[in-house]
Amino acid sequence: MDKKWPHIMGDRMVSMLKRKILALLLVITMLLGLSSTACAADANSPDQENKMQLTIEQAVNMALNNSKTIAISNLNIERGEEVRDLASDRVKYTPMGPAPTAATLAYNGLLASDIAWNMAKKSKTVEEDKIVYSVFNDYTTVLKAVKGLKYAQDAMKSAQANWNIACLSYQQGVISTYQRDGAEVHYKVAQNALKLAEIELENSYQALNKTLGINITERPVLIEQPGYSILKVDSLETAVTRTMEDNPAIWLADQKTYLAQINRDLYDWTNPAREPYEAANIDINKAQITADDLRQTMRQAIRIIYNNIAKIEEGYASKEQAVKLAEETRRVTKVKYDIGMATATELQGAELDLQKQQNELDALVYQHELLKIAFQKPWAYSASTSSSSTAEQK
Repeated sequence: MDKKWPHIMGDRMVSMLKRKILALLLVITMLLGLSSTACAADANSPDQENKMQLTIEQAVNMALNNSKTIAISNLNIERGEEVRDLASDRVKYTPMGPAPTAATLAYNGLLASDIAWNMAKKSKTVEEDKIVYSVFNDYTTVLKAVKGLKYAQDAMKSAQANWNIACLSYQQGVISTYQRDGAEVHYKVAQNALKLAEIELENSYQALNKTLGINITERPVLIEQPGYSILKVDSLETAVTRTMEDNPAIWLADQKTYLAQINRDLYDWTNPAREPYEAANIDINKAQITADDLRQTMRQAIRIIYNNIAKIEEGYASKEQAVKLAEETRRVTKVKYDIGMATATELQGAELDLQKQQNELDALVYQHELLKIAFQKPWAYSASTSSSSTAEQK
């Protein structure tokens, strides 16, 4: 027998032993990664019993009850009623045809105060609808942020486990420096993504808490998941017309025009400090232009919202199919993992992909349901977007 043969056998045995040790270390690393994920999940799970739990309806009611804007609206309604009642007491009769100036002024004053009172009530309706829209938007934004944080945590733990494996593999000469450095880059990217997800959740909660009127440090548990249902519209033109007729924002704009006309009729020629009479006519024209522009803007907004809803509904089936495909991939990978034909890394990758696809589908559902609210009450959508734009400019 060749004298070198024992040395060759010895080298092979050492090599095989190293590979077995490396494989064992990899398994231990992955198990530690998986167990740390489970432990971290348990440690980070909020104590559901000790925290406020909210459905969307409960959140809306809370926001309405705590809203300073609604409180002011109620005071405006109360004030308007007081002013209207006083104006009513001043009217001794309803002037018909030629009448004394005092009687005409008193009657026009009653009309003006009555319009102002009703405008205050309509304004409250707009504010309530705006709050409903804002609550749903903020509520679902927090839901997305919670899911996003969970995905970022799992992705970071997976990247950390892969980085640990890469370091061990590199030490044993199994992978190259380039492969090890690539794993490190992915780990650092995952760490940054986790920090951004944490910031996003914090910002989302602060926006929701502000809308709800509760302490900024509260972290209510949101227990409702909005479902998906197709928007049923037999005729877009009919829907647009009906929405325009029920639109309180347009009603308010029209009443401002009417109020400007009454103010012109109440013009006091005896007041030395009066404005030019033509200024009253200009105010009427301005109010009419504003009302006409609002009508056009609302019609366009309703159609745009409808098109966006239709676009989401067309893409929903493909996104739902992507989730089903990810579920099947995860199932097959789990079976392979259980019989030793797939690695823990591959299983984690399949689970992360399923989580990502499900999060994207959920986000699509949230956006769809929010747009349905906007389609039904576009004045709330317009008011909310206008407020957001103003806040960003400031």
